[in-house]
Amino acid sequence: MDELDERCRRKMLTRLLAKATVTEENLAHLAAATEHFTGAQMQEIVNTIYMLSVEQQKASGTVQPPATLKVEATRELIDQAIEEVRLARRSDLGFRSRLAKE
Repeated sequence: MDELDERCRRKMLTRLLAKATVTEENLAHLAAATEHFTGAQMQEIVNTIYMLSVEQQKASGTVQPPATLKVEATRELIDQAIEEVRLARRSDLGFRSRLAKE
């Protein structure tokens, strides 16, 4: 299976982040950081960005109703989401390895 090149990843991420505010710099960072990721994994990262943003808003007491929710895809949120997805990938691999041994 062919990997998505950076241009394709950037285009897909732009579509997935359509309801968020993201700077060109942060979009470029995210596109570069998702090299070797599948489309589903990139979707998972974006979903995680949205969830982390809501969690931050709840913690600060500024949560908004879903219809007016404003999400800013900051570098901090992006890096945190990537790390969470990477950790999940590693734990999934370990889980599968243990199952194969049984």
